[in-house]
Amino acid sequence: MKLLEKFTQVFSFTHHESRVIVFLVVAFVIGGIVKVIKTTSTGHDLSFDYTSSDSEFNARSSRFAGLASSESTFAAQQDEDRRPQEKLSVNDSKTRGRVVRKTIDLNKATKEDFMKLPGIGKATAEAILHYRADHGSFKTVDELLNVKGIGKKKLERIMQFISVGK
Repeated sequence: MKLLEKFTQVFSFTHHESRVIVFLVVAFVIGGIVKVIKTTSTGHDLSFDYTSSDSEFNARSSRFAGLASSESTFAAQQDEDRRPQEKLSVNDSKTRGRVVRKTIDLNKATKEDFMKLPGIGKATAEAILHYRADHGSFKTVDELLNVKGIGKKKLERIMQFISVGK
């Protein structure tokens, strides 16, 4: 322990501080020994090869970048061609993948026709059909605001895809 006492005097540590330092040094040395033993007993280094995951990441990133650029091209094309008769792929979580190709006549449309509209699901389509059955034919598109589940914003989103037959 004379070495510990000299260490304490040289660095002006208290007795408890010097014990903590000795403990940390011993723990560090034991950890190094354990690592050397594990490395030699398994016969290989425990480092990992990330080349396959890096290549997969790069492939997915480039695919995503391609999708992002095609979406911006698609959005620009949509802004340019907002005519109701044009093909429009709807990008909505409820209607993803469904396509509206023409305007829908509110007085002749089926439940499936209504469900093709952005933001219109099964319940809202049924509500439109019930409203039409109870109140007769739609006279204006704005009459849809009387249907439960359709507000001003939803009507604005579907306005370009609907019409009232004459």
